[in-house]
Amino acid sequence: MIKGYDKEYIVSDGDSRYSLLDIDEKYKDKSHAFCSAHLRRKILEAIKHDNRSELVIDLIDKLFEMENMTDGFIIWNK
Repeated sequence: MIKGYDKEYIVSDGDSRYSLLDIDEKYKDKSHAFCSAHLRRKILEAIKHDNRSELVIDLIDKLFEMENMTDGFIIWNK
C-alpha cells in the first residue's frame, strides 16, 4: 500500500492481489471498495450466462448517471 495513506476507503479493480485488503490486520480500519467500471465489465461478462445480470447493469448505469449529475462532487457523510 501507499506509505502514509490515511483515508478510510481503498478502491481497487477487484484483482485477487488486493484480497489482502480484506484479511490483513494492517487494513482493518479501511473499507475496501471495488471500482464500479470494473464491476460493470465483470457483470457484462456474466450476462452471457445469466440474463438477470442485465438488471444489475441497469442499476450501475443509474449510479453512473447520478454521479455525472453531481459533476464529480460527492460528499460522504459518516
